[in-house]
Formats: sequence, structure tokens, C-alpha cells
Amino acid sequence: MTEAAMPAGPIDAAKRLVLLDGVRGLALLGILFANMTTFSGWYFMDAEARAALGGGMVDRSLDLLFETLVHGKFYALFSLLFGIGFALQLERIEAKGEGAGRYARRLFFLALFGVAHILLIWIGDILLLYALMGLVLLALRWLPTRALIPAAVICWLVPVGWAAWQEVAGFNVFPLLMPKVAPLAAALDVPFGPGGPTRIWESADLWMQLRSHVIDLYLRFVVYLDEMRFTKVLGMFLIGLWVGREGIHRDPAAFAPLLKRVVLVGLALGLPVAVLKAVLALGWWRPEEWGLVLYASAYSLSVPLLGLAYAALAALACAKGRERWLRLFAPMGRMALTNYLAQSVVQAVIFFGYGLGLINQLSLGWHVLLTLAIFAAQVVFSRWWLASHAFGPAEWLWRSLTYGKAQEMRLATGQQAIA
Repeated sequence: MTEAAMPAGPIDAAKRLVLLDGVRGLALLGILFANMTTFSGWYFMDAEARAALGGGMVDRSLDLLFETLVHGKFYALFSLLFGIGFALQLERIEAKGEGAGRYARRLFFLALFGVAHILLIWIGDILLLYALMGLVLLALRWLPTRALIPAAVICWLVPVGWAAWQEVAGFNVFPLLMPKVAPLAAALDVPFGPGGPTRIWESADLWMQLRSHVIDLYLRFVVYLDEMRFTKVLGMFLIGLWVGREGIHRDPAAFAPLLKRVVLVGLALGLPVAVLKAVLALGWWRPEEWGLVLYASAYSLSVPLLGLAYAALAALACAKGRERWLRLFAPMGRMALTNYLAQSVVQAVIFFGYGLGLINQLSLGWHVLLTLAIFAAQVVFSRWWLASHAFGPAEWLWRSLTYGKAQEMRLATGQQAIA
């Protein structure tokens, strides 16, 4: 009997891991696409500089495609999975009769990974924010299941209200907080001014770049506040917690009608609004009034809807026995922390001045090729590594720190990892 012909029912543990790990791996691919536009300097270029790269209509089309389908959506997907993982962790904690202290330790060391990521590599870290919002989620774990979705909606409405208040009050975070950077930059002997971080990233002076990361740690929180990322991430965490409590990941076939509605609404409503968000983000349309509120509204509607639609499509595929394509991404997902950090290291070496120095030199077509090449290499490495190891290197360190002792990394002879 083929998988497609098997009767509907709860999927077994192996398939459940393929679903969650596969979607997590897929999210890493999207994050790599999104981060590369920052590492490469593309995000900070003006229209003239982009045009000089010679990509023409291909670059403009890819820019629209990335802003519509990629930017923000895969961080939302990653955040959703964090919430589901939180629900699973709570189940294990309760089954063992343990308190939440171990999970809090887990979050503490995740925060250290995030701080190290910023101080050693670059500003665009998400781990520190996940750890901080994970503590908030831990405090909210007593919320009844019926309250989780309304709470998530409120979290996603906060950035819209924040943008409206800034429009009405004429308030902006950057003029208030950025003046504190100049004295710090002077003390650290780091160039600071117009042009964004690419002025620093172009330098071959590694020590100067490392000093600049002290400023980046401060600026990261400025960005969190300006974009109200705290509540955006928490909102997806809460939806993930709801999914975990309802057990959708265990038996997606039983939730097929709901999943189909999520896909329909996500694509029918989220996609056109995402196009509007993209047009605003690219500066192709600049409303004279309430532009900030319009952008925040488009972002807060399109990002969670499309992120959820992507997850629902994967769950439906798994429910119908068509999860084989997810197996391609599953090894990546099992080593998500290792691969996320490795992506940053590889991109820093490719683009920054102390490496190959290709910043501000590549059109978006090259971004696509580089992203696929890096991701393919990570898929191959992850599959090879997990054939003989229980965890990725970073996952092993994280787990060992959490439990306070070195964990067994290598698989016993004949033991196989679920891939």
C-alpha cells in the first residue's frame, strides 16, 4: 500500500519530525535569501547604485518578488515553529514533573548565542529577540488556548498603532536614540555616519569591524523598538503555541479543512497586500500622508497570513503522504541553529572586506545563485553530519550548556538519525 493510499490518521513520529524539521529547513532557505540582500549591501543601495550593477529588469522583478514572497514571511514561519516547539517542550516538562527552570536556562543560553552572533559576525541576529520573547511566552503559558489567537492578533495590531502614534505625534525612535551612537563610535574609533553599515563592512580591518559590533548590539534594540518586532515575534509564538496545543502538527489530515482555509485566505488576501507592502518598501509609491501607517498595516496583515499559508501548504502535503519533498529540507531543520549561524559566517566571508569583499558588487541574479549554492552545500553537509551524530555542533553545545554536562553527540553503531 502506498503512502498516498493509506487511511487518514495521526502521522507517526518520524513523519511528524519530517514536517516540523522540513518546514524549519524551508524557513532557513527563505532567511538566507532575505539576509543576503543585507550582507551584500543591496538593501542600502540607492536606485542609481543598483542600476549600475546592470541587472536591469531582472533585478527589479526579483526585488519585487523577494519583497512580496520572502522578506518577513520566513522569519514569521520560523517564529511559528518556535511556538510549536515551545508547546512540545512544555509537554515534556510536564510529563517529567519538572518546572520551567530548564526551559528558562535554554532561553538564557540562546540569548548568549544571539549576543555572540551580533558581537562576532553582524547586526542582523534574531536569536536574542527569540530568547527574550521566549521568556515572555514562558510567562504567558498559563493563557487558555481560546485566548491565544486573539492575543496574537493584538500583538500584530500593536505595530499599526505604534505607527499611527508616530504619525500623529511626529515621534520617531531614531532621532531620539541615535545621538547616543556618535560618542560611542568615537570612543571605539569606528567610522559612523551616512551610508549605513556598508562603510564599515567594506573595510578589511577585522578588529575595527569587531569593535563596531558593540554599537550594533545597541542599534539592534533600536531597530526592535522602531519596527516593534517584539510583538510581531510574540504574535507568531502565540499562534505556534496554539497549533502545538491543538495538535495540528500531529494529525494535519484531521485539520485539513482548517488548513485549506488558511491557504485560501493567506494567498487570496495576504498576497495582494504583500504586493502593496513591497511597492511601499521599494519606494515605488510614496504616499504623502499616513504612509508609515499604510506600510505597517500592509506588513502586519500580509506577513503572518503568507507565513501561515506556507506552513499550511506543507502540512497538507504531509497529510496527503506527499512529504518526500520536505525530507530534502529536514536535515537542515534538525541543525537549524548550526546552519543559521553558518549562513552568517559564509556570507560575511563572501561580502565583507576582511573576506572576498564582494559587497555592493552583485546584482540580485547573483544573489539567487549564491543562495541556492550555499543552501545546497548545507543540505549535503547536514545529511552527512546527521548520519553519525545526534545533534548539529551548535545544537550539541546549546543542549550541553542547558543540561550542565556534555551530551553524547555521536550515534551508536547501527543507530540512524531520522532525516
